[in-house]
Amino acid sequence: MLIQESIFGNYFAYSNKNESILTHYAFNSSSSVLLQLPANFSLGPTFSEFVYQGNAAKGTQRSLTRMTAGFQFNYSFDWHTGVSGHAFFGNSQ
Repeated sequence: MLIQESIFGNYFAYSNKNESILTHYAFNSSSSVLLQLPANFSLGPTFSEFVYQGNAAKGTQRSLTRMTAGFQFNYSFDWHTGVSGHAFFGNSQ
């Protein structure tokens, strides 16, 4: 079993002469649990969340939250060594 987690975010603060400081941030998190199958295949569920919060001019706020759930099927291939017939039909790990 392989567990993958990825988190990425940005925070911005800026201002101009006529306005107060404007800030916004974006944050993305994704998780997956993969079960190893024979021949470099893996499959499993995934979950991802994206959050955006921003302050626009004149004090109005904008925000966005998106959550997605899915299922993935992966195949990993090493271009330099390739996969032999035995490895394709058996466990190559």
